[in-house]
Amino acid sequence: MLTLLFLVALEPTKVLVVRTSTPTYEAFDSAFTRELTYEYENFDIQSLKVKRKHGFQEFTDQLRSMNPQVLILVDRWSVALYRSYLRQYPPTNTDQPAVILLFNVRLDQDMTMVPNATGIRYNIPAITGITNLRSITPGIDRVGVIYRPLWEWRFLEEAKLSEREGVKLIGVRVAKDPTNSELRQAFKKLKKLDVQALWIFNDARILKPDQIRDIWHPLSRRFRWPVVVGVENLATKVRLGHLAVYPDVEGLGIQTASMVVELEESRWDADKVSIQLPVSVRKFFNGKYWPKRRQLNVQALSQEFDEIKNVKR
Repeated sequence: MLTLLFLVALEPTKVLVVRTSTPTYEAFDSAFTRELTYEYENFDIQSLKVKRKHGFQEFTDQLRSMNPQVLILVDRWSVALYRSYLRQYPPTNTDQPAVILLFNVRLDQDMTMVPNATGIRYNIPAITGITNLRSITPGIDRVGVIYRPLWEWRFLEEAKLSEREGVKLIGVRVAKDPTNSELRQAFKKLKKLDVQALWIFNDARILKPDQIRDIWHPLSRRFRWPVVVGVENLATKVRLGHLAVYPDVEGLGIQTASMVVELEESRWDADKVSIQLPVSVRKFFNGKYWPKRRQLNVQALSQEFDEIKNVKR
């Protein structure tokens, strides 16, 4: 009897990571697994790689056979899989894993549809990027934002946070699926409202390739606004943002490992583990189209940013 109890006590905690196969998610998974297994031995971590819009049966088989205590859903497609699973297999109070949502730009909305869930926000607060912008160029206290009705709640939250730091976010709301003409009018309105910089939502509905090419690129440069984004590729591949502040992928892995331990200590009750902001961020600066005649503190830039391109030093 004592031997049986001892074996039960040693049974590892099961963690299932569900994600698509991308370099970013591979790096996260590697950092997460390394951190959790290095610090704590009694974990069985498995990763399920699924293709977007596919993989429901594979997901179902893995979840039912493994029966993990923790389910980590990486991006919104993994959440969609789990929601489909819950519709087919409604949970009981005794078989719900603790769920962690990651890389999810609509975390708050998705959490209302997933039981026993917590997560780490992927969106970095606007004021974080704006504060970094103010550290390298003076006189920024009025920042323009273009947003759709879906994101009005977040714009209001961001505005409150920014106001505490002496920054006024000035928003222009556009339609649910805005035309290029409407976006152009939003830019002109922000110009009349005398904004000094632009902060961009990570919202694909207002950042379609033709909109970036025909509206965002030419008008932000014409109006000579520094542009702050929260996604790396908007500053690197698309070259829309001058400054990008985004979650550090390896840091997210380490932070998620700590969250799993918190969940274990709370006996898998996710309500006792609050949603968190990323504790580690990376800062990228691209000076390719930096506004003419706007001062740039190169020394502060060199000290504070992880990667800098197209700046003479």
